[in-house]
Amino acid sequence: MITYVIIGVTVVVSYICFGNHELFRKLAFIPYCTVHNREWYRLITHGFVHADMTHLLVNMFTFWSFGTYMESAFGYLGLGTGGYLGLYFGGMVAASLYDLIRRRNDPYYVSIGAWDCLWCDLPGLLPVYGKKGGG
Repeated sequence: MITYVIIGVTVVVSYICFGNHELFRKLAFIPYCTVHNREWYRLITHGFVHADMTHLLVNMFTFWSFGTYMESAFGYLGLGTGGYLGLYFGGMVAASLYDLIRRRNDPYYVSIGAWDCLWCDLPGLLPVYGKKGGG
């Protein structure tokens, strides 16, 4: 269920940002602004902003493809919704740390989209799906 909520919020925010460049820039991950203006919220909000409809659809299809499975697996393992959200948002922040450090003095660097948290979340499937013999 939470996978669908994340997808819904992401679609709505991205769609609004398609027509509102000021909001797009406010939510995007710009390490320079994050560090120098202390806009730490950008470590999370950039995952809800996408460049165009193709970018949004590819990310949301990928997330839907394994997100619903992971959500149920987290429930089965007793990690629940909190563990699932921790992995999703923790992956988003963790994947941004390299750029935060490397690009903190580059005011022109901009990162958007949830692709980073998707790649960070994929290893979460290994304990559940990676047993000998597959699924």
